[in-house]
Amino acid sequence: MFVPRARTRVVVTEAARRLHRYDRVVDLCCGAGAIGMALLERIGALDLVASDIDPDATDVAAENLGDRGDRRDG
Repeated sequence: MFVPRARTRVVVTEAARRLHRYDRVVDLCCGAGAIGMALLERIGALDLVASDIDPDATDVAAENLGDRGDRRDG
């Protein structure tokens, strides 16, 4: 389970208030995918695209998100 930083928690909380199941979310500069994963945990099914310029980051995000998101490299 991801435990987001305090500032990330604010982003996730505000985004989750506005999202509904199956909405599309694009997580730019996704890093390890923590924000996308936190939103998936709160909302359930989302059309999640996680993208980062660093291929190592998208590798980690892809591993963390599994089949719950689409991977986009740089």
